[in-house]
Amino acid sequence: MTIKSALKTDWFFLLVIISLAILIRSLNFSDSLNFSSDQAKFSIKSLEILRGEINGPVLIGPSVSLQLEGKEFYQGGVIYYFQALFLFLGNLDPIRASYLFMLFSCLMTIPLYKGIKSLINEPSAKFVAICFCFLPTFISYTKFLWNPNFQLSLLPLFFLLLGLYKKHHKIFWLLLAGISFGIVFQFHYQLFIGFLLILAFMKLYLKFTLKKTLIFISGVTLGFLPMIIFELRNDFLNTNTLLFYFEHFSEFSNSNSSAGFFTNRHYFISLLLIVIVLGLTSLKNLNLKIVYSLATFLIAIDLFLYIPKPTQGFGMAENWSYPDELKSYNLIQAENIESYNVTNLRYDTLAQTQKYLHKKDNLSENITDYWETTKLFVIALKSKDINSDPAYEVQVIKPYKVLKEWEINQYYKMYLLEKN
Repeated sequence: MTIKSALKTDWFFLLVIISLAILIRSLNFSDSLNFSSDQAKFSIKSLEILRGEINGPVLIGPSVSLQLEGKEFYQGGVIYYFQALFLFLGNLDPIRASYLFMLFSCLMTIPLYKGIKSLINEPSAKFVAICFCFLPTFISYTKFLWNPNFQLSLLPLFFLLLGLYKKHHKIFWLLLAGISFGIVFQFHYQLFIGFLLILAFMKLYLKFTLKKTLIFISGVTLGFLPMIIFELRNDFLNTNTLLFYFEHFSEFSNSNSSAGFFTNRHYFISLLLIVIVLGLTSLKNLNLKIVYSLATFLIAIDLFLYIPKPTQGFGMAENWSYPDELKSYNLIQAENIESYNVTNLRYDTLAQTQKYLHKKDNLSENITDYWETTKLFVIALKSKDINSDPAYEVQVIKPYKVLKEWEINQYYKMYLLEKN
């Protein structure tokens, strides 16, 4: 094979774009890492699974962010197991685990490309692969551990299996595609709209009969089986909650939990990938020059966005990052105190990230209940008057004296309070 012919092969194209995707995502990785409340809470649960602290399989995962009157709607327990995999491979270190997930996400470009090439054609496959690698939204959401991100990273497997079905016309691949979709659906229910679009795609583009559609839906049901078992064991908790949401739709649509639904990008990242794929079916002749021009344009934007050092972790509090969290944790351990608690008044009064770091290092016994603690580490903005903060984590330790304080960065300090 000559160099010229090698340049035209699939493997060379994939090698180049995946290498560039990894490089761009690696820029300022630790400083841009999001390991905050949700990531820490999920990691604590995953760590309990890894250490055998939970009896039996975990069927449900965290609740969705949309809530009303204390009623919660739960996602799949597969979230905790998938996160546990990367924590295990990363030796429980959030940076290593997140970096490994990022590498995994980039490598999923391969099944995505292969699947779309079989489903549509080569130019479309290159277009989708380039979008997956270089769209800033996809870059940002494939760099940290979170269930919507997991869903996005696993969708390529579904497209690969569907492409294999179209290529070989064997029901086995169609059933597997359905199972993979059902499993991925457990990670975030944003995919329901995508499910409807996929059914339309199968009918209009793949010309599916009713029988084939039912086979696919049967596969989805099998993949979603853990949640179905949970429903049967718990008097249809999710189903009843969903009905409650519909019955109180006017209250639900005006609630605080639903206010950010249309502004939070993570609700739509998997849907965006599906829309890109399905949209390409309407383009008969996609010019490769356009595809490569898109890659050049997106890479230029990415370098502009990701080369500068960020002022905070992605999605984290302003001027706060995981290295700041880690610095705080190390300062706490240096004090060698046997019983205390921690609060972060800026974005998480329960300080879940600190709680995970303690559990990782088998120091959870140091953490006392807020109502009983006599020593409290408080992370807050320098400009913040912690004495007037309404958070009960601070109020219950009053009256107190400040034993010590540290500067975490230009904007934040940490205080050690002791109850008088």
